[in-house]
Amino acid sequence: MNDWISAKVTLPDEFEFVLVSYTDSKGLRYVPAIGQIKNGKWHLYGKLINDSRIVTHWMSMPLPPH
Repeated sequence: MNDWISAKVTLPDEFEFVLVSYTDSKGLRYVPAIGQIKNGKWHLYGKLINDSRIVTHWMSMPLPPH
C-alpha cells in the first residue's frame, strides 16, 4: 500500500503535521521528515524551508500505538 500524495496534486490542511519526502539541490531524496504548511509555505521540523529543499510527496501521520 502506498499512501504518499504528490505535493503537485494536493497539499495537507494548514498546520497539519505530516510525513514528507523531499529532494535537495543535488537531487538526493530524503524521507521521512516531519512537515506542515504554515501560511502557504512548507516548514520542516518547524522551520521554514528557505533553501533548495523541495517537498515532493506527503502522507498523513500514522496513528500512535495503543
